[in-house]
Amino acid sequence: MAGKHAGLMNMLCVALEFESKEKAFYEKAVRTCPGKLGKEVFQMLLDEETDHEKGIRDIYESMKSGQAWPESCSLFDRELMDARAAFQKAAEKHRSEVQSDVGFSEALQISIDFERESVKFYEEKRKTAGDPLEKKFLERMIKEEKGHHLLLLDMQYYFDDPQGYFMEKEHRGLDGA
Repeated sequence: MAGKHAGLMNMLCVALEFESKEKAFYEKAVRTCPGKLGKEVFQMLLDEETDHEKGIRDIYESMKSGQAWPESCSLFDRELMDARAAFQKAAEKHRSEVQSDVGFSEALQISIDFERESVKFYEEKRKTAGDPLEKKFLERMIKEEKGHHLLLLDMQYYFDDPQGYFMEKEHRGLDGA
């Protein structure tokens, strides 16, 4: 590990650890979630975190072998998921199946906390990023993790108040208009 890249390599190791923990958590959530909507959303997040983990590992291995920050990275090349739109579509599809339990609510809250902490981590690292590609990577990760966080907040709102969720998302009022 080259001295000038030591801080960057350390950041990538911590990022890998974050993504691996999120991935493991979402794998378990997919297996144990009682409802189809929860399973579908946790599977989306699992797929996203798997992509993050692979992209970060690729960057890490590239830099570990002495190469500069890679110009092309699988994280930059993939299309950014519109997490909120994806959840809204899934919620509409499973509208009649609203169910939640204590285990699910706890898993949802843990997921929200994971994503919030990921955003904080990447935002903090962006403050000291020197390389333009490193900054681009961090900005991309912030954007994706914020999307995941918003998706989970929407999901929490949906399970806490399904009628309110659909009224807000479908822009319906209570006056019958």
